[in-house]
Amino acid sequence: MALVRVTLTAAITSSQLTFGVSSTASNAFPAVGAPPIGYQPFMIDDELAFLVNVPAANTVTVRMRGSDGTAATAHDIGSTCVTSATPSDFPAIQAGMTVLTDPGFADVKTYGQTGAMVVPVDDITIAYLNGTSAMALTLGAPSLALNGIELSVTSQSAFAHTITTPGASGSTGLFFTGVAGSPFTVATFTAQVGSSMKMLASNGAWNVVNNSTSGVTFS
Repeated sequence: MALVRVTLTAAITSSQLTFGVSSTASNAFPAVGAPPIGYQPFMIDDELAFLVNVPAANTVTVRMRGSDGTAATAHDIGSTCVTSATPSDFPAIQAGMTVLTDPGFADVKTYGQTGAMVVPVDDITIAYLNGTSAMALTLGAPSLALNGIELSVTSQSAFAHTITTPGASGSTGLFFTGVAGSPFTVATFTAQVGSSMKMLASNGAWNVVNNSTSGVTFS
């Protein structure tokens, strides 16, 4: 059995146990009303849960949130979910480790609708943009205590998403790109999958370190 990818059909809270996914038609899912055979891992972005059953078509119930040391967090519509009826399809826990997700791995967050992005506090964070239309997102200033944390943003859908930093009230923006005109207030992604940028928190702003070939413009 291979790993199967589906997506959330609506945003979920950090404690929600039953929620909709784009499809349960694959044989990676048990039949409606039937329990899985044995334990079945169910990943939502980088959060691990375990599938209990499929109470209705395109709906799943999990046993608990934030299993094996992963963090139970809210997830947006369009977030990636991965499962398999064969638990061994997931990587095995290595000797000396107590959780499936290594603490050194990047934190993963998906955005599927217009709204505010969470200012990350982990060393490395990856934000996926997976809206079904162009999203207008906002991103606040990182704390001075977060100097050096890394935030990478990459588009999974072919729409011209925008990220706006504080500046509309008259202050300058927060995107420093190393070119004349910095700091900029708005980052606009091309309407192509893979449009991306990587940023480092620096003195309460965002230093953009690699957008030159990734289809992001600033204004």
